[in-house]
Amino acid sequence: MTDDRSPPRVAAAPVMQVEVPEYRSLSSLAVLALVLGLASATVMIGPFFLVVAGAAVGTALLALARIRSSEGSLTGSLPALAGLALAVAFSVAATVRLEVRNAYYRQQIDAVAQRFVDLLADQQYEPAIAQLTARAAARLRPQTGRGQPAPPDDQVLAYAISELRDNPLAQALGHGRRIELEFEQFENLPEEERGSVMTAARYRMRDEGRLLPERLVVQCLRTPGFEAEGTPWRVDGWGLRAAN
Repeated sequence: MTDDRSPPRVAAAPVMQVEVPEYRSLSSLAVLALVLGLASATVMIGPFFLVVAGAAVGTALLALARIRSSEGSLTGSLPALAGLALAVAFSVAATVRLEVRNAYYRQQIDAVAQRFVDLLADQQYEPAIAQLTARAAARLRPQTGRGQPAPPDDQVLAYAISELRDNPLAQALGHGRRIELEFEQFENLPEEERGSVMTAARYRMRDEGRLLPERLVVQCLRTPGFEAEGTPWRVDGWGLRAAN
């Protein structure tokens, strides 16, 4: 008698398929955009460094475009967006800071220019000379030949007062004429260099409400030394200009 019973069949275990994640490389442009975005902080030093922020924005946009067109083979959107955001944020902050600084400088320069004009109108030439930089005051000094002794201080002052009295601006102001200055624009934007600031502003002039045809251009200099003396700005040059 035979045993027809056969051993039970063991069902084969299903083969599990493990999905291997597709490799995605990090975009080098995205990394560069992040680095340039961080470097955009240099725009707070001066407007020249806006080129760094501009490069960061351009690199970030290019990186994002390549990542989108890579069909998933590239990654790095977050670094690129971070670099873009940093560049924009630093640029906006620097622009606002520059506008605030220029407004502050303008307020100070307006006061210096108006006081200088008032002193000339009142024929207070010695206080007016005290408002000048050394370079501007030197233009009012008498010229001496090589080897000749310098004239006494009282003669130098008398000569400077005479030169200032004959200046076209002093002549235009007359005696006690009340001229009000109205800021028109900066002839050149204030530039910082080695702790000093040089700028020139153009003003319209009003005589008892009547607008005069000439414009007054005043160049001013700010230095740490002037600040320590309590007068941050001094007049470095001035001149009348016919209205266009």
